Amino acid sequence: MTYLHALILGIIEGVSEFLPISSTGHLILTSHLLHLEQTDFQKSFEIAIQLGAILSVVVLYWRTLLVNFEILKRVITAFIPTAILGFVTSFIVALLSIKWLIHFIKNHTFISFGIYRILISLLFWFVIL
Repeated sequence: MTYLHALILGIIEGVSEFLPISSTGHLILTSHLLHLEQTDFQKSFEIAIQLGAILSVVVLYWRTLLVNFEILKRVITAFIPTAILGFVTSFIVALLSIKWLIHFIKNHTFISFGIYRILISLLFWFVIL
């Protein structure tokens, strides 16, 4: 990775962090378009710039949250129902998925799953190449 690549990835992260889009997805796409190899250093670099972007948001708004208790109360009030709904939904989906998977494994062989995996692999092979 060159300094230019690092600059481009930093700009993409900085812009996409404040937009309602996936900054991680845009980093992956940009790395792919720049033909950057996914090495351990590359992954660590992406984690570091994402952490920097997240911390900049915290630092930018920290004083506002501490000074204006009403805004802090609104943030917490908005977060709690969202967190509860997310946890409950995730739990229910995970529980139903595991129950279905255990039932499926008890009643079926893995032959159809193996055929499915081979066909999907061949499809990806032909689409990518």
